[in-house]
Amino acid sequence: MKSRIGAMDTVYILCTIVIGLSLLGGGGCMPKRAELGTRFFPPPPNPPKIQFLKRVSSSKDVEKDSKFEAFVVGGVKANRFGKPYGVAVHDGVIYICDAQLGTVIVVDLINKKFDWLHDQGQGKLSRPINMTIDKDGTKFVADYDRQQVLVYDSNNEFVRAFGNKKQFKPIGVAVYGDKLYVADTQDHEVEVLDKKTGERLDILGEPGLDEGQFYHPTNVSVDHEGNLYVTDTINFRIQKFDSDGNFLLGFGEAGDVAGNFSRPKGNAVDRNDFIYVVDSGFENVQVFTPEGEIALFFGGWGDALVPGALWLPAGICITYDEKLLNYFEQIHHKDFLIDYLILVTSQYGPPYINIYAFGKAREGSPLEKGEGEKAYLEGKEKKKPEAGSVPQATDIESPK
Repeated sequence: MKSRIGAMDTVYILCTIVIGLSLLGGGGCMPKRAELGTRFFPPPPNPPKIQFLKRVSSSKDVEKDSKFEAFVVGGVKANRFGKPYGVAVHDGVIYICDAQLGTVIVVDLINKKFDWLHDQGQGKLSRPINMTIDKDGTKFVADYDRQQVLVYDSNNEFVRAFGNKKQFKPIGVAVYGDKLYVADTQDHEVEVLDKKTGERLDILGEPGLDEGQFYHPTNVSVDHEGNLYVTDTINFRIQKFDSDGNFLLGFGEAGDVAGNFSRPKGNAVDRNDFIYVVDSGFENVQVFTPEGEIALFFGGWGDALVPGALWLPAGICITYDEKLLNYFEQIHHKDFLIDYLILVTSQYGPPYINIYAFGKAREGSPLEKGEGEKAYLEGKEKKKPEAGSVPQATDIESPK
């Protein structure tokens, strides 16, 4: 009896291998993963400024399973995001803070790798919210539960930790020159630290409603001149300071019209000083001129089948990384000329990161005229009940 069962098992295994190998050699009948189509903002017939390129929600969107493995064991179990927030890019690699998983996820689209920051021992993360990466690859991670900023080198090895429970409750971090800016939601201020030693150099702001004051600042970014941008979340505004901490600009208020905010979170600035602000309430990204005037919306609510849609978005990153730009040369519309990339995290539906390109349509092309090839290739956006009066994409004049 045992020998008969053994023989049957052997035959089954051999048949499985033969069928698997045939699938490797030909197309077989394995179903393909559905790919989202592209999408442009603002929508046709307006000349596009932003193209949705790709969504990453798990290792399945990065790594490739072999056809044999997929047939025999049903494919490798996908590793998914838990609750992604902050996002940063360095040397072609994307880093995402995941507050639920308690780690930084490392996404290497170019080499098709999906991994984690190998934080161990004293460098073990608990609830990372945001991060920033210096030019040399040094990473600064704001850990809300540890109430510290953890520092890792270019090889992702732990170096040191700044701060303690008495000092701050960090959410946002940004680096420029020798300074590290830390948004402290506990004391309603931004602390300025020496990026090498963690020594406190200055404190910007205090609790309040006036210019230069904050109420739960959450996210910070810097432009190419070292100016600081702070998301003053509960005051529903963005505040801008020069490198010496002097107040320069403030814009935004609570409301449901263009230029207002509902729940502002991540912010980022491009090389032309246009300011991008994620709003998890409106579930979009608003783009403002250097003077704080509304210029463009993109994103908007939609389920997992809607290209470019956002669902409880939080973090944002603008990158001119040449390796990533070269990678997406294979994906973008042939008549759309890319200037830089925009990465936005969503915390629900399922959690994912959207990658967009900012640029312009080739002069004289059908795309520039809103004609010819479809701007929406797949999916049709569904309306969210009680979405308010804020549009999901607008034809307001966009950045030049």
